[in-house]
Amino acid sequence: MVGMYKYTEEVKVLEAKVRIDVYSEKPVDKVFEDEIWLSYRLAEAQLIRSATKEKPDCIWFKDVSDKRLAYDGKTLYLYGDWYTGELQRLVVTLVARELEEHGVFPLHATGFNYKGHNVMLLSGEANHGKTMTLIEALHRGAEMISGETILVSYDGSILAGSKEIFLRKRPKGTERSDLPSGEGWTKFFKSLPEVRLHQIKPGEKFDLVILPDIDGNFDVEVSKIGEYEKQFQLFVSITMSYFAPHHLISSGIPIPLIDDLRSRERRANFALNFTKGRDFYLVRGPNPQKVMDVIEDLLRGA
Repeated sequence: MVGMYKYTEEVKVLEAKVRIDVYSEKPVDKVFEDEIWLSYRLAEAQLIRSATKEKPDCIWFKDVSDKRLAYDGKTLYLYGDWYTGELQRLVVTLVARELEEHGVFPLHATGFNYKGHNVMLLSGEANHGKTMTLIEALHRGAEMISGETILVSYDGSILAGSKEIFLRKRPKGTERSDLPSGEGWTKFFKSLPEVRLHQIKPGEKFDLVILPDIDGNFDVEVSKIGEYEKQFQLFVSITMSYFAPHHLISSGIPIPLIDDLRSRERRANFALNFTKGRDFYLVRGPNPQKVMDVIEDLLRGA
């Protein structure tokens, strides 16, 4: 465009790439300061400060006075001044869609290897204790697979996991007062454990999936989850966390519906395939120690 500067940046996760083209009246030298938040939400992320993809997935007209967005089914158009955090939340959805095109599915889950078994702590429809249970597992000597997001192939192989237990820097536009602070762990623990990362081997899969439910008033309760609900919880973990149809991205602006029926059917088939022959349990307890005791019992039985 005549009289305007153009800058291109890409976000790469495994083989998936999302390209952002920025048009502005003044030169732009970067879209994102670093990849910390993106890696936390996408298991891993790399910023490429140039164009390697043929066409943009997002075009941003930075100096338009009216803040708005539009999506035509292929390209996301942004107008006006957007906070870094808002942009990153939009890019997470674009990357999640691109990952699925490559047969990779992001799960909102923590995971660990304990005594030779890989255990996933899935958020599912609710999110009540996956981080605290992970911390207890690490205290008992487990190796961490993921602190927030796990990337899994269609056949269920573990590809990558986020490498931090907590998000230590939340960019402008992603603030959440309803989430526990980074010090919430002190309710259950005197100290944080040493984090030893599990070295994921090609073809490695999860042996057990747990939906933890921690509340100081709960008695210990263990329920084996049926086939439909396993698929339901897995499907929700992806759709609500990464495509976020319920999210308000900015004041007066809902997140665009980037998801479509083809993607949802592919995701449903992945959920069907992933849950076959794999046990899922809902484990309720008053604290992560009791939940981890149950997981130990389940692993011994396995």
